[in-house]
Amino acid sequence: MKLQHIDYSLYLVTDRGLARGRATLDIVKAAVQGGVTCVQLREKDCSTLEFIEQALAIKNFLRAGGVPLIINDRVDVALAVEAEGVHLGQTDMPLDMAKKIVGDSMIIGISAESIEDAAHDRSIIDDAAPIGASSMMSSADTMRSGLPTSCASQGCAAPGRRRCETE
Repeated sequence: MKLQHIDYSLYLVTDRGLARGRATLDIVKAAVQGGVTCVQLREKDCSTLEFIEQALAIKNFLRAGGVPLIINDRVDVALAVEAEGVHLGQTDMPLDMAKKIVGDSMIIGISAESIEDAAHDRSIIDDAAPIGASSMMSSADTMRSGLPTSCASQGCAAPGRRRCETE
């Protein structure tokens, strides 16, 4: 899979806390059957070994359908499982350091928790994956993000979409 041809149109971010006891792999399988085009594996509370095992099982399933796997927060896990990318938050490894480690072997996405974060350093944004809104509903996270709820629900700054206006 060529990295520049990743389809971000329906992007799943996994979260055990929202899974209601269902296995992450089962959720990924159902989501891909429903049309998901990219999967971000988010694991906040497991060991590195468990994260790697989970990622390998999901990557093995996704490979058949050509769906890319993005690993949340962990450059080491992304490299270990040969994921197509890694997504870094504001408190994770800095983008420039991650780029030194992974080079051009995978995409690197970054989180912008506010409009100011996104505009802070244009060179960082230019080198990272496209920016997308992370929530489709008003939540404590979207309220802290500084993005208007309508902006998140409109897919602000998503490829092929118009920018939304602030409220």
